[in-house]
Amino acid sequence: PGSPIAALRAQCGDGASLDGGATIKREPYLQQLSTTGTLLGWVTTDPGEEHLSLSTGASVVAADEPGNLRSAGEKQKWATVDGLSENTTYCYTLMAGAAMTAPTGFKTPPSPDSTETIRFLAFGDSGGGGSDQLALRDQMFEFPFDFMIHTGDIAYEDGTLGQFEANVFTVYKELFKNLGFYPASGNHEYNTPGAAPFKQVFALPGNEEWYS
Repeated sequence: PGSPIAALRAQCGDGASLDGGATIKREPYLQQLSTTGTLLGWVTTDPGEEHLSLSTGASVVAADEPGNLRSAGEKQKWATVDGLSENTTYCYTLMAGAAMTAPTGFKTPPSPDSTETIRFLAFGDSGGGGSDQLALRDQMFEFPFDFMIHTGDIAYEDGTLGQFEANVFTVYKELFKNLGFYPASGNHEYNTPGAAPFKQVFALPGNEEWYS
């Protein structure tokens, strides 16, 4: 037993918002984490240029992406990070002139031919923000794993943007900022036409219904 993020936070920090959430409306989350790179997404209302500052000294400018957002003032940001080394911890900070968050970190996976043990958490039908979902979320901090897989029906009941924000990004934000999250869609995502929010809030690999 042990927290999946304890070592990362001991080395880098907890990534807390430095303005109490006044600017960052969806906290950082890791997508498509690989041995050599990752995508880091967040939603902000800051009007300036934002970038990701890495412990390597690299600075990655975040690109705006049109999306299904709750407010006209919000912007979906994606920072594309590449040139990383396998099985390595990297610390990062969100910046917009000054720091927007405290530092925190992520670890790239080992090479495919590594004999190192890989642990992952697989779950689905995660819930509508109720006590059962939160109790299970709390248990996720008690066991070590390297990344998260979701098998579908992520945002109850209907996969709306509001349900993604309230029942997914708010619930799992302290895991998402440190661990890779690989989602597949379920039928509940398609209760919203075309599963549009699901396809917009995540950086998907080109097949939004299933992948390996």
